Amino acid sequence: MSTSGYGGETMRKGARVESNDPNRPAVELAIGGEVLRVVTIQPGRLVFQGEGDKPMRQTVTIVPEPRFAFKLLKVETNAGKRFIDYRLEEIRHNGQPAYRLTVENRRTQPGRYAETLTLHTDSPIRPKLFVHVYGNILAPKQAEGGEQSQGASPKAVR
Repeated sequence: MSTSGYGGETMRKGARVESNDPNRPAVELAIGGEVLRVVTIQPGRLVFQGEGDKPMRQTVTIVPEPRFAFKLLKVETNAGKRFIDYRLEEIRHNGQPAYRLTVENRRTQPGRYAETLTLHTDSPIRPKLFVHVYGNILAPKQAEGGEQSQGASPKAVR
């Protein structure tokens, strides 16, 4: 059973097992327990929406739980930095070692994209963490007369 995303919660799962025993043709099994949180990733995914000619940047905070401390070794993207750039830095968050991942949209042409950032750790419990990045890039707005408008910057949406 996958416990990803359930850290800090109690899970219960059940199953019905059938057998050829005439005295007990079926048995209900249950398993449950507390799922320990290994890391907090906030936000868990990024969504960039706005005009492609305007800069869009967001940050993700990654905080390992003290009892499961780990180091981030490297970051990779499934699309080879085609639509995004990223930068990872070590920080302190509420007095704990943590990381800040800054992600910036690179796409200027209208369209959608989806990328997954894979964060490699030195933890045997969670050797890889994932941050999903989605983009919906719009064409620049045109003012009357064909000139580009100087409106407000697009907002990065989570």
